[in-house]
Amino acid sequence: MNAMKLAGTTPLERVNDGGKYQEYYGSTNSIILTYKDKTAKSGVAEISYLSRDKFEAVTKNIPDTPVGEATTTDKPLTSNDKDKPKPAEKAAVKETEVAKISPEAKQHLQQGMTYVSLAKSNPKTKSENYNNALLEFSKAIEISPKYAEAYSDRGVVYMQQKKYNKAEVDLKKAAELNPKDPYILYNLTALYSIEKKNDLALDYLDQALANGFNNYDVLRPSGKDSDPDLANLRKDPEFKKVLEKHKVFIMN
Repeated sequence: MNAMKLAGTTPLERVNDGGKYQEYYGSTNSIILTYKDKTAKSGVAEISYLSRDKFEAVTKNIPDTPVGEATTTDKPLTSNDKDKPKPAEKAAVKETEVAKISPEAKQHLQQGMTYVSLAKSNPKTKSENYNNALLEFSKAIEISPKYAEAYSDRGVVYMQQKKYNKAEVDLKKAAELNPKDPYILYNLTALYSIEKKNDLALDYLDQALANGFNNYDVLRPSGKDSDPDLANLRKDPEFKKVLEKHKVFIMN
């Protein structure tokens, strides 16, 4: 799915270098994405704390896929990773909670997301890079045990590896720490749909929509952004009722 967010804000630097337009994202370890199309400068990168199926960065109004693989740089910038339709704003987190997340933990999370991008862009090293991502997310959690984003992102990697029990533990912990984050709630929706636990999936979908989830394309039964993890849930008559409750009407 490509409804997940990672953690971040907005791109701080854009340069046109030798005819190749580059977007720089990241904190201490930045993800660099290069596009051949100079018109990319008209695009606005959306930072998300995405996770799951579409960890690879995509931006609004620019080519769908980066030409080169994600790499890292020591340039101190901010991170970004996703979304085609503009995602709902991330649920507000109290300043006191933000203060508990150390810069070192955030650095490990960003490094983990770099590995996730590499896993998506290079199938040959997919397993290795996902394992490296898990190590980085785990380090972030060890340093800042209340880091909801790190739990959520680790849970998403477990979903990629089909380790659903571990994914559930992490995603529920993330929801406990940040209960109104629409993307964490959506990820639980997808997880329980995969496991055919429709009652739980519908409940979390209801909560996700109530808290501002608006990446409606992933809910559609078809289309390039359709989330295959919802295939089971879409068959449930209650799925449409939950959408209609929130005035969401999905066209094929």
